[in-house]
Amino acid sequence: MKSSSIILTVHNKAWLLPKSLKAIQTLTNWDDTEIIFVVDGCTDDSLKIIREWCRENVWDIETTVMISNNVFETKANNIGIKESIADYVIIIQDDQIPAEQDWNVRLLEPFMKWSDVFAVSAGCAHNWEYNIENKGSDINGWSDLLNHIHHANKSNTERDIFAVRDSCNRGPLAIKLSDMYELCCFDEMFSPQDSDDHDLMYRAKKELNKMCGFYHVCFVSEAAWGGTRNEDGSTKQWMLDANKKNAALLYERHKDVMHNHVIENRYI
Repeated sequence: MKSSSIILTVHNKAWLLPKSLKAIQTLTNWDDTEIIFVVDGCTDDSLKIIREWCRENVWDIETTVMISNNVFETKANNIGIKESIADYVIIIQDDQIPAEQDWNVRLLEPFMKWSDVFAVSAGCAHNWEYNIENKGSDINGWSDLLNHIHHANKSNTERDIFAVRDSCNRGPLAIKLSDMYELCCFDEMFSPQDSDDHDLMYRAKKELNKMCGFYHVCFVSEAAWGGTRNEDGSTKQWMLDANKKNAALLYERHKDVMHNHVIENRYI
């Protein structure tokens, strides 16, 4: 049994994969670590690049390649999660490139120190605020129902603080596998285009009494690299529409705890 599984889901990123895989290969601590690729509906050379990388590293790194048919991020992540038999899964998106040595070991540090940690994100963590009285004035430019507030990210959080909040984002995201199974992974029927990660964090808070948060791990991800962005870096309309719809779903499902904000900075 491995200590951790790195899960990389890929959708048409052949142009970025060589750079990403080189960083993953050289900066990951591979002791007791495997990598699981989920190649999701790719029509470019992504699968070819991944298979070549696996052949070149077959003696050094345990790898698994799963192929899915354009099932989107939620189901693709679950495919990789269900393939893992490790203690922890580390989900990294195909537009994110590690930028520090042993980044995967660092991401797991909060788990090693506290038993109530469900998930650790190197992206950001935040709380949610009901916004119906100020409809149309969302400071984040997303939903007119919910604002995300109390942000913790690399711009405002000391490097050795684990910033606990109610919710955190994918990428890179570490979760204890046994907890993930207890919650039945990401809910594939709930807002699959957006907010399923936030739903998961609230379910962990309510059902497991466990917390999530942000921990500073260096990685690079340009806005234009993601599939949810236009060429100018702005958010695509379908993503904005999904967020507006799914914010209402998120609130209805978790309004019982959404107003009880957790704001806690823990020193590693």
